[in-house]
Amino acid sequence: MFEVQWTRIARGELGQLPAHQRARIYDEIDEFLVPSANVEAPPKRKQIRGLRPPWSQIPVPFWQLRVDPYRVFYVIDAASPVAVIMAIRLKPRGRRTEDIL
Repeated sequence: MFEVQWTRIARGELGQLPAHQRARIYDEIDEFLVPSANVEAPPKRKQIRGLRPPWSQIPVPFWQLRVDPYRVFYVIDAASPVAVIMAIRLKPRGRRTEDIL
């Protein structure tokens, strides 16, 4: 079981979404991150490698949870079972992950 923590930026991004989308994102996090945030389950959950996210100065592996049409980006604390939500972004069709970071 993973504890889910939110950054201030991610909370702000979530707060800008319509209530029904926020509820759906919370439901998906409870279903897919809490039990196993560190297991790839394409296309729902996958680790992203080789991209530099805006919250890091270097390319570091991070994770993406797909909640159409949004992507929830998170990192996993290696020392404890904690998934930290870093960002929530809209991903329009035809756009790539690197386009929305």
